[in-house]
Formats: sequence, C-alpha cells, structure tokens
Amino acid sequence: MTFLIGTEEYAIDSSSLIEGLRKTYPKEVFPSLWNKVGEQIEFGKIVAPDEVKRELEDFVVDELAKWCNGFPNFFQPEDADIQNVVTSIMAHPEHRKLMNLKTPSRYCADMWVIAIAKVRKLTVINEEQLLTSVSPHKNKIPNVCRDLGVPYMNFLDYIRKQNWQF
Repeated sequence: MTFLIGTEEYAIDSSSLIEGLRKTYPKEVFPSLWNKVGEQIEFGKIVAPDEVKRELEDFVVDELAKWCNGFPNFFQPEDADIQNVVTSIMAHPEHRKLMNLKTPSRYCADMWVIAIAKVRKLTVINEEQLLTSVSPHKNKIPNVCRDLGVPYMNFLDYIRKQNWQF
C-alpha cells in the first residue's frame, strides 16, 4: 500500500507526461515511478484538463495515451469556472502568447492546465522554462502561472516533493 505524502494536488501538462514517460523516465526503466504516479492519479491527486487528452491522442499515438486513458477520472471536463479563467487568459495580451502567435496550433492545453489549477487551487506540473525576457510571439506556462499566482514545478521537482526514491 502506498501512503500519500502531503495534501497538495496537481494539474499536469502534456509536456511533463511526454518528457517524463517517453524520454527522461521511461516506464520500462522506471516502472515503480509510474506505478506511484498512477496511484496519485487514481486518488485524484493529479489531474489534467480534457484538452491535454486531445493533445495526447492527436500527437502521441502510443503507450502514453493508452496509459493515461486507463485512468477514468484523470482527464477533467472544462467547466464554466475553468472556461472563464481561460477567457481571462486569452484577454491578456501577454498571456495570449501561450498559443505561440508565430506558429499557431489548434492545440493549446497550456491555458487549460493553468485555468484548472487556478480554479481548484492546484500546482501545475510542466517542463517549460520561465522566459527571462518578453518575446513578441510566445509565452510560457511558468510566466503566466507567476502572473496569476499559481504555483508550478517540473516533474523532477514533483518527484522530490513526494520524497520518492528509486
């Protein structure tokens, strides 16, 4: 039986899932890590908005999408409160750059991850780096989280916060 550390809950971005599961901590090398992450998802300690699911299913057609879909409550619907926060993100000229105005995509789970974290008072897990200077075309999750007062960390910091050792 796993004992959950702390009461903090998280909203995870597709970047952490892709980078973590497929590259840095592959499941075949770190199965116990992903068992623990799976338990956290089952207990509702880690969630992702439906937009992350759409990104994974359209861009990552492999075991990652299948693994994530194995948790029925992992992907959360975007309710009216979350949609309102996304609308406010889109209304802010700097925050709107999450969509990367230079190379726009029909996908942008970033703002949905931030919005679900803002509404539910969660910490965002993502792999993006804080931009240290303003870009005319893009913005990053940590910058918008900082502006909105939403805590954030990367996947390795999440593992450390759980006091997991492998």
